[in-house]
Amino acid sequence: MILTRNLYNKSNIEYSLFLSLLKRDSKEALFWGYEMYFSGFKRELIIKLWEYYYLLYAAFHVNLEKFLQKKTKEWLENQTNNLIVGTIIVNLSTREPCIDFYYMYNKELAYPDVIEKDIKTINNDEIKVLEDFVI
Repeated sequence: MILTRNLYNKSNIEYSLFLSLLKRDSKEALFWGYEMYFSGFKRELIIKLWEYYYLLYAAFHVNLEKFLQKKTKEWLENQTNNLIVGTIIVNLSTREPCIDFYYMYNKELAYPDVIEKDIKTINNDEIKVLEDFVI
């Protein structure tokens, strides 16, 4: 079990952040995000926020991806600016999530016929997100 600075279980924090995004609770999302961030899991938090973007928001908020790319690049250039992470969290938490794609991703719900063919033919190179950053 990995603990944070306030002795929370790290995996519980990730789950709590996920739930606070689903509830659209910015204050709670900021609390959990910064708990992870200031516990030394900065890169892991950025990766997790991207994962949550693709699981919950990408379908309805396509333009948000460019904003997240810009903010991630800013953070990579200045990792001491913790306001950037807060900006990302608030921008996610104020938007309506789409949980259908979460269920489709986990294979609990079938993809709509309209996109199923395209999903199966997507080249893996096309869906890699910030691969250099993650590695």
